[in-house]
Amino acid sequence: MPHVPAEERREQLIDATIRVMAEHGLEAATSRRIADAAGAPLASIHYTFGSLEALMGAAYARALDQMLNRIDAAVVRDRGYAVAFASLADAVADVLVDPAAVILFLELNPSHHEQLTDVGRRYYDVGPDLVRSVAAASALALPADAEQLGRLVVAAVDGVATRFAVFRDGEATRADLHRLLGLLVPTVG
Repeated sequence: MPHVPAEERREQLIDATIRVMAEHGLEAATSRRIADAAGAPLASIHYTFGSLEALMGAAYARALDQMLNRIDAAVVRDRGYAVAFASLADAVADVLVDPAAVILFLELNPSHHEQLTDVGRRYYDVGPDLVRSVAAASALALPADAEQLGRLVVAAVDGVATRFAVFRDGEATRADLHRLLGLLVPTVG
C-alpha cells in the first residue's frame, strides 16, 4: 500500500466515517468498517486520531460545519426576522432529509461524548449569532433578549428535528418548523 500523507489520510478517514454512519448507522461505525471504506490500514485510525472516539468527533465536527454552512448560505438576513426565520425553516428541513444529518445529529449526541462538547456548543451558538446577524443586516435594533431568542430558535429546531427522526415526514417537519419559528417573530417586532 503506497504511503499517504497524514493530512490526506485524515481527510479520507473523516469522509469514510461520515459515509459509514450515514449508510449503516452509528453502531456499525467500527474501526474496521471505516478503515475499509477509506481504503486505509486499520492502524491508521489510531495513528492519525489516537482513538475511534476522536475520529468520530472529527467527523461530527466536519458534518456540523457542512450542515451549518448549508443553512447559513440559505438564510436571508437582510429582510427582517420573519423572512430570516422562514428561510431558516426551509434550510433546516432541506438538511434534515440528508441521511448523514440524521445519523450524525440525532444518533451522535454531543452531550454523551466528552470530546464533542465543544462541537455541540458551536451548534448552540448558532441561534444567538443568527439573531444578531439579522438585526445587523436588516438595520433593526437588537432585541433585549437576543440570547434567549437565539436559544429558543435552536430549541425549536432541535424539537422538530427529533420528531423528524421518529416519523421521517419531511413535509410535516417543514410545516412545523415554519409554524414554530413563525411564533417567535412577534417577540422581536
